[in-house]
Amino acid sequence: MLKRKPFIVCLAALLLMVLAPWGGRVEAAQSFSSPPLLKINEYAVLFTGPVSPFIDSAGRAQVPLRSVGDLLGAQVTYFPQGRSATIALNSHLLTVTLDSKQIRADGRTYTMDTVPMLRNNAVYIPIRVLIDRLQVNGTYHNGIIELQDRRYMRSIPPLTSDWSGRFAAYQTARALDVRSYHLSWNADTAQGGRWTGKLQVTARNISRNTLSNDLKYFQPIVQYADGSTQIGFDSAHTPTVVPAGALVNVTWTLEGTKSPQYILLRNYA
Repeated sequence: MLKRKPFIVCLAALLLMVLAPWGGRVEAAQSFSSPPLLKINEYAVLFTGPVSPFIDSAGRAQVPLRSVGDLLGAQVTYFPQGRSATIALNSHLLTVTLDSKQIRADGRTYTMDTVPMLRNNAVYIPIRVLIDRLQVNGTYHNGIIELQDRRYMRSIPPLTSDWSGRFAAYQTARALDVRSYHLSWNADTAQGGRWTGKLQVTARNISRNTLSNDLKYFQPIVQYADGSTQIGFDSAHTPTVVPAGALVNVTWTLEGTKSPQYILLRNYA
């Protein structure tokens, strides 16, 4: 199994040297919607700074290179001079190059039908190549990417720390399956990163119980680059009582004082 501690140190040093290829700041105004909708284990990953996963012009879902390291525990190295990156995961090694369909996986050359690209100063790669060449356990169907492996998400402990001991919150999250989302915000760059936004989610009650007051525990988690998290946002639900098998639309008012790195919802898994 790959050791992650050396990777974190290496990545931190790399970020100091070449910040641009990894990520950027929250722009003044942004808007993101599914598809695609990325789910990793029990989390729906709604935002990955600086841009949420998106569908490219070839119809392929693209995810941030940095998130492959953060969320999946891969060892990721970017080489700015060659505009290429290596990704080591599950005893496999993948090399990709910006704007090139050619990839190298375990010493063999393959051709994709799309290319890794730069968006908002961050490198994005097709999720399909991770599933096919790195043996990432996942599926992509009808705009929903589902990755399942208990080793994923462990490199960001603060994501789960806010939920420890909150049994009601955990049970409610297990009852709801996120199906789509829309996220928008405005940032005041003159105020040092202060931002306000709105998150709208449609989820299905997959439990056998009717949900009502429990819906207040269904909360997004905002993860910042310094490792801190934020939850407890105001929300509105339509309908306010959700029978088993029914859909519910939830809207949260978000705000923060730092640029978010991830925005997640605990899904049903």
